[in-house]
Amino acid sequence: MRPDPLTAETKIAAADKFNLAEVNNDSCKSGLAEVPDDTQRKSIDAYPKAAEFMDRFKEKNASYVCREMLGCDISSEEGMLYARENDLFMNICPKMVESAVDILEEMEL
Repeated sequence: MRPDPLTAETKIAAADKFNLAEVNNDSCKSGLAEVPDDTQRKSIDAYPKAAEFMDRFKEKNASYVCREMLGCDISSEEGMLYARENDLFMNICPKMVESAVDILEEMEL
């Protein structure tokens, strides 16, 4: 397991973009929304970098919408059951987290 290369500012940038992009909590968070409370929303300069991150993530993974990446809607009982029965959280989500980290490393944030 590699060490967490993400600074609080980087996580804020990505989390802010995800929050702006989503309407019904559909975006894959890839663990990026977990930021310390005292540092949230302190960087206005983060938006362009977050937009670049989202563009790269979508280019690399075809989407950043959870139901599109998983192929099911986990907000429904049926979708959640399908995801669990087919090990989607174990097979797809870790790849999305790794992809997010790779992109952030490429961006040298």
